[in-house]
Amino acid sequence: MTDDLVKRLRAGVNLYYGTGPSGLLNEAADRIEALQAAHEAADRIDELEKKVRDMQEDVDLLNALMEAGVDNWSGYDEAIDILEGKDE
Repeated sequence: MTDDLVKRLRAGVNLYYGTGPSGLLNEAADRIEALQAAHEAADRIDELEKKVRDMQEDVDLLNALMEAGVDNWSGYDEAIDILEGKDE
């Protein structure tokens, strides 16, 4: 639900009931806003969960490389320097 729709609902409530508190319809508009916020939060949680899964895959790869002896490979020291910002 868009912010514009919530604003239009509120405007309709105020037009029908005046500018003061509008009882049940105003409460309904508040609930719509809360549902919208919950939906946006759920979307953000989904994004963060995907990011965590991707990062776990990176950690798993790094662990496998370390177990395979990547620290004995040529270029390892250069990679560490790049990681530490010493590649200049």
